[in-house]
Amino acid sequence: MAEGRIHIGVFAHNEENRIAGVLEDLARQDIFTRADVSVRVFVLANGCEDATVRVARDAVRRLPAALAACMEVVDLPFSGKSRTWNHFVHALCVGQAEYICCVDGDIRVPSRSNLRLMLERIEAGDAHVVNSRPRKDIELADGPLSLVERIIVMGSGTGSDYRNSIAGSLYLARTAAVEGIYMPVGLPVEDGFLRAMILTRLLTQSEDFGRIHGDPGMWHVYESLRTVPALVRHQTRLVIGSAINTVVFDHLCAHAQGFPQRSALLRSAAQDEGWLAGVLGRTLPRWPSGFVPLHFLLKRLEGLRSRKEIGARRIVLLATLGFAFDLLVYVNAQLQMARGKGAGYW
Repeated sequence: MAEGRIHIGVFAHNEENRIAGVLEDLARQDIFTRADVSVRVFVLANGCEDATVRVARDAVRRLPAALAACMEVVDLPFSGKSRTWNHFVHALCVGQAEYICCVDGDIRVPSRSNLRLMLERIEAGDAHVVNSRPRKDIELADGPLSLVERIIVMGSGTGSDYRNSIAGSLYLARTAAVEGIYMPVGLPVEDGFLRAMILTRLLTQSEDFGRIHGDPGMWHVYESLRTVPALVRHQTRLVIGSAINTVVFDHLCAHAQGFPQRSALLRSAAQDEGWLAGVLGRTLPRWPSGFVPLHFLLKRLEGLRSRKEIGARRIVLLATLGFAFDLLVYVNAQLQMARGKGAGYW
């Protein structure tokens, strides 16, 4: 494995309107000026049915020759982030790069120093993953916001903390920390799965939160959902994905002991289209929670307990609105999974 080599994977599924923007942002990153670092960028166009591949290749051709030589557009015949992640990590990174960087094809990275700061952070300590802080575009908007948009901004960060989660839209990881990890085909929420695998070394150790770092000075922007129905659909996917991850974790612990055996089981699951659906069909529903554990209904309330800095009145408001929203999502997730919409829900 080459020291100081970073492979960046840009995950793009039907992103013809956004892919050029993120490639331009990556090309401006000052990490390319570090003489001791070799950077390659792979645009992972997976199962695209639009002009993503053509737009990405045109964007690369417009770059200075030295930067264009570092970038490759890969037209993959399959779709799904878990499949694409497996291909990127195990076919393009393991044995070839010291670090991997995963980037969603629909974000923007305004700061030129973002990737360099992430690299310096991971080089300076023992972290396995360093996150870029995800920020909604409406947080940075200059104009007036609607009531729904103001509530969305106010509730930012109450569901999870990027400093000990995997911010799936942009993170940097040591290749050695992920080379034993494979994602079952059809996982709806791959970043939550990856988080658990890294923190616990495939569930063979207690969680070590020191393995994941984040910092407010490292950040990127993503397009926020701005309507309640869109938010419900998005959050339903996350809850379904988290519930499925719970089932996979239980299956992994019950059927494989030790890191090598669990890695082998996951590798087999990553190659079997029907594996995840089979596990879910044999396991769910469970009494008394059904398809989705009750924890996912109460997670936001538990997180708000530690947010004393935002004030008691705001906590009460967020708790009330958040619980009503989470209850709607929880019921919807139960119904969707009862109808067989679990594996592949993306």
